[in-house]
Amino acid sequence: MAPQSDRSPGEGQPYFGGAEDGPSAAGGGSAGSRGPSPGRTALAPREAAARRKGKARRGRSKARSEGLLSKQKRSRRMKANDRERNRMHHLNSALDALRSVLPTFPDDAKLTKIETLRFAHNYIWALTQSLRLAEQGLPEPPPPPPPAAATASPGPWDSPCPAAPPPAALRRGPAAFPAFL
Repeated sequence: MAPQSDRSPGEGQPYFGGAEDGPSAAGGGSAGSRGPSPGRTALAPREAAARRKGKARRGRSKARSEGLLSKQKRSRRMKANDRERNRMHHLNSALDALRSVLPTFPDDAKLTKIETLRFAHNYIWALTQSLRLAEQGLPEPPPPPPPAAATASPGPWDSPCPAAPPPAALRRGPAAFPAFL
């Protein structure tokens, strides 16, 4: 006896998985009875679709009433609206915080969202360029301090002052904007 897979029908099993009328389904086993005939191909897709629908219906515990469905849809819609409203509140709060940091004249009207983003982009670019220019224009680094000062210094780079965190404008990554985290 040959091994059977889940795709190949066994002896006595119809080829399309449905109950068949006629002697070929009961006889099984012959190669001619497994091939599709014109009558089988017309009925098989309809039967398969009907079976799939039946299985899908049986998968649910019970049919839901129209009132329950509309109540559930309304609840989902309200939750989605709440999420969107909260998202917009957070976005507007972040834009307000960004507006408060950007240098503008007090008599200017409030910048729109896109104006705020464009202005912030240009402002950050200008600050970056000025830092690059400042780095290029610096004279050579100062010579290292004498060895006596190096032993007494508690901070990094042999400095006599304790280490201080860099200003927010020079921090990189998420630490640069702690108010937004």
